[in-house]
Amino acid sequence: MKKSLFCVLGITAGFALAAQGLVRPTWIEVLPQQPGKVYAVGAASLGDNSSQALKQASQNARLELATRLRASVKGETSIKSQMTVQRELGGLTSASSRQQVAQDSRITTQISELTGLGIAETWTDTGARTVYALACLDVEAAMAALKSRADAVRAVLPRVEGISDPREAAQAALRLRKGRDEATRLEELAAPLIEAGGDPDFRSQIQKLLAELGLRADGLRAALTIGVEGASALQPELLAVLRSSAQQQGFGWLDGRGLLSIRVQVASVKGGLPRQWWTVDDSSDFITHKGTLQLSLVDRASSPRGTATLEVSGVGTSQAGASQGLMKDVRKKFDGVLDRWLSDLAL
Repeated sequence: MKKSLFCVLGITAGFALAAQGLVRPTWIEVLPQQPGKVYAVGAASLGDNSSQALKQASQNARLELATRLRASVKGETSIKSQMTVQRELGGLTSASSRQQVAQDSRITTQISELTGLGIAETWTDTGARTVYALACLDVEAAMAALKSRADAVRAVLPRVEGISDPREAAQAALRLRKGRDEATRLEELAAPLIEAGGDPDFRSQIQKLLAELGLRADGLRAALTIGVEGASALQPELLAVLRSSAQQQGFGWLDGRGLLSIRVQVASVKGGLPRQWWTVDDSSDFITHKGTLQLSLVDRASSPRGTATLEVSGVGTSQAGASQGLMKDVRKKFDGVLDRWLSDLAL
């Protein structure tokens, strides 16, 4: 006899396979309809390892359910289907579409791990050598878990007024960043649940939380200030990249000396442009710019707080293109340095 149709969380593989019936269940072709519940079916080939087949079918069912939820918001078919069609038609994806697929895949995976999502029933077709699994999501339970996660973010919002210690400032910055990332995830996860009947007020609650996080981040910039010593001696494009990266990481930028200061050492190039710190190789069809930046971070007492060496390069078909590539590489690597410096400061 098959098990009754309801959300069962934590079902064991042995019990599921032992409970097979002879009659093919209707849910394989027609999904159940129940208020507050969302269902999806997954399948897997029954090989030599029946337990592994059941595990794969269950995972496929969870992912299919997550994809159904995402499709209910965006009106899309499954990501797998989109990519299959593109391969069959020989189409190429743009950078933006590849990024969207990656983002949707990440969110779909997160949905598949929601609280309240489990396997309600399984069935093995021994003739067709296929295992089926029926996934079920309890929308109310999933929403309750998201609300608890939002409450946890609110509970640890840092104070940002009057901070004068680099360690305290760095800890607050990391906590705000972590809270913003978590709130953004919750907003993404809540959207399909709300479409499936979840509490619509949660959307405004998350937006208020994100706004509060933004206000505290703005307040922190007044304390977590950073600048470059001897900025006038640097190439303007390089200074602009350092400024943009620091501001994106949550620092307040000062043209003078802040709570923290960056010292930049570069080797000037003989015969180059004013303040040129990169070499040029135009011996091939492409032009390459290469350079090295020695960076050190100090506090107001000139005590060292961090160091880094950036070896950067840019390639292009023109001098302008190579220069743009060089600045892009500086930004990418300096972002990583600032992230490490913040983590070290917070210890």
